[in-house]
Amino acid sequence: MATVRVLAIGAAAEGVMGIACIAVPSVVVRLLLGADVSPAAAAITRVAGFGLLALAIACWPTAEVLHLRIALRALLAYNALAALFFLYLEFGGELAGRVLWVAAAFHVIMTILLVRVWVRRT
Repeated sequence: MATVRVLAIGAAAEGVMGIACIAVPSVVVRLLLGADVSPAAAAITRVAGFGLLALAIACWPTAEVLHLRIALRALLAYNALAALFFLYLEFGGELAGRVLWVAAAFHVIMTILLVRVWVRRT
């Protein structure tokens, strides 16, 4: 059942973030990157929000074992890449908002949890 809990937490978090990107892209970008948003950047942020919301819907746990494996892989890939990118922005990039380190930490923790579940399942 650890798989289901970790997937539910990850899917819910990405769903909330997706909705935030769609609804208030300028706030999300300002908090994460500390930058103002052009109309083009707001549009791209909304499209990213659509993707996060779709990821959340696709990864929401079901009873099917095959679906759980696919969802686990998808969330693991997303969280690992997001963690690396946010850490890069925090320590080596030029953009860093007030909550970027929180986002980086969240994605690092989710990556660790998902790897632990992955290892237990294989």
